[in-house]
Amino acid sequence: MRNFVRSISVCAASLMFGVASFGQTATKTAAKATPFANVAVTYSLERSKAAGTSNYFWMNGATAEAAFRVRDSWSAAVSASGATTPNVGSSVGFNKFTLAGGPRYTLYKMPKFVPFGQVLFGYSHGWNSRFPGQPGNLPAATANAFAFAPGGGADVPLKNGFGLRVVQLEYVRTNFPNGTNKTQNDMKLSFGLSWHSH
Repeated sequence: MRNFVRSISVCAASLMFGVASFGQTATKTAAKATPFANVAVTYSLERSKAAGTSNYFWMNGATAEAAFRVRDSWSAAVSASGATTPNVGSSVGFNKFTLAGGPRYTLYKMPKFVPFGQVLFGYSHGWNSRFPGQPGNLPAATANAFAFAPGGGADVPLKNGFGLRVVQLEYVRTNFPNGTNKTQNDMKLSFGLSWHSH
């Protein structure tokens, strides 16, 4: 009887040790699968429309983004981007720089394809253009605007923390002065390289 109890105790202890070890391994695996930081550098194409016309134009640019995990799949993202075009119409160009931040949710269930969605809010500065002013005032060459950019994308992990940002699509809304409704509704497509750190 004593040997039987001893055997049961040994089995129970072994089982508890095995469950604890498995739990620790699962926790470490989950933590490892959720990067603390994600950084991306991308080339961007942004489609916009000239105010008061039916003419669309494209802007070329670049974007640098970083996201830092806050809790589970949620992270805080920040984005800095620049875009330019030599002609929005009437031989007038347009350059802009945008700095924005907000929440990001990333789905880590697929190790070879990591999609995310985010909503960013921030500030945009435009220059080298012609921004209508108040009645009686001459157009300004620079202007500032509020920026709102919901969107999402996906990374394909490679090796050593590096990956491909295979696609990122965003709706970008700004309110630069344009002589009509003071609203720009752009679509932005980006792709490039990413890197993550645990």
